[in-house]
Formats: sequence, structure tokens, C-alpha cells
Amino acid sequence: MKLKDLKKLLDKMTKEQLEQDLLVMAGERTLSGIGRAFKLNGTLYYNEEDDPSQLMTKAEMKENGYDVSEYEPYFKKGDLVIELD
Repeated sequence: MKLKDLKKLLDKMTKEQLEQDLLVMAGERTLSGIGRAFKLNGTLYYNEEDDPSQLMTKAEMKENGYDVSEYEPYFKKGDLVIELD
């Protein structure tokens, strides 16, 4: 989903609806609340070894013996991220 699509949905909501908590339903129909939304201060990489895997900074990838040039950034600096509760 693109952010512009989310904005369209939000723009159609009433003020009362916008005061509700934002909930997320995963594919297995499990629920989670949204902890916070923020823009990333740096780039994060995914080592593709585990699912789920902890995302790492470039320095952390190097510390753990990965050749960062072999990986594309998973999240880039400035990306909007929604953190689950």
C-alpha cells in the first residue's frame, strides 16, 4: 500500500473516527496496536537468513561479518515506519 492510498482513506474519515486507535490485522488474523509512526534516522538492512529477522544498520551488518555490498537497503533513511505495539 502506498502512503497516498492511506491518505485517501484517512481523508474520508470523520473527526470521531480519526480519534480511534489504529489496529493492524496480520495474515493469521492476529491483532496488534500501533506503537508509533516515525521517519527513520538511518538505513536498515535485512540479512535474509531468518523470518522474521532483526534489521541491522550498515555497521551492525559489518560487525556480524556480512558484505553490505551484497544487500539492498530494506528501509532507507527518511522512510516512514509504523512500529507495532
